Amino acid sequence: MSNILLLDRNIDEAERISSYFEARSYAVIWPKTIADLLYHVVHRDFCLAILDVALSAEDDHRFLDALRKVKGVPILVLGSDTADAEERLNSLRAGAHAYLCRPYSMEECFAQAQALIQAYSPHMQTRKEENSSCKMTVAGRLRISPESRQAFLGEKEIMLTRKEFDLLLLFAENPNKVFTCDQLYDLLWSEQTAYNVDEVVKAHIKSLRQKLSDDDSVQIKNVWGVGYRFCYNRK
Repeated sequence: MSNILLLDRNIDEAERISSYFEARSYAVIWPKTIADLLYHVVHRDFCLAILDVALSAEDDHRFLDALRKVKGVPILVLGSDTADAEERLNSLRAGAHAYLCRPYSMEECFAQAQALIQAYSPHMQTRKEENSSCKMTVAGRLRISPESRQAFLGEKEIMLTRKEFDLLLLFAENPNKVFTCDQLYDLLWSEQTAYNVDEVVKAHIKSLRQKLSDDDSVQIKNVWGVGYRFCYNRK
């Protein structure tokens, strides 16, 4: 299933887009917080980004430009119904590949999106192949592929849940860095819930430790009174 990044603060519009695209076999990732947005931009691959022009204009289109350069995905901007030529040009100059004015139908939005995906997919596949050697995170005998969401200790694959994988990848990309429970929760869950944050994180740490217990070259250590640190031996 292909991922689409959606940035739109209009809840009704975002829900309509999500429902329409997901019914057509796309996974729509709609971050609700800055932490969630940054996590997905760093750790996920997308075939398209759909961006509300109002959000883009708030930082003078700097995020739009950064998204184009970092991810290399086509960007469809959803513009205002009063957009003038200058507004459309500013978005296109900043890196948008198409500009869709409101009001629009879901059929038109989907058609624009598919046209961009099809036009840019050969370029994105080439870029993906060129960067494939950078997709594997290595920590001692531990190998992690963000692309396929697989983790291996030596030649043995570790079967992980979604959150366990996200947690392991975050640790492996930040060896020896100490994370508090609150930091881990904010980075990986990004949810407003009534759960006990410490208990949620501790339960996932415990489960992950058990799955790594066959090999002492990688360890998640307690930093008493603070949080957790990931360590590994190069052997």
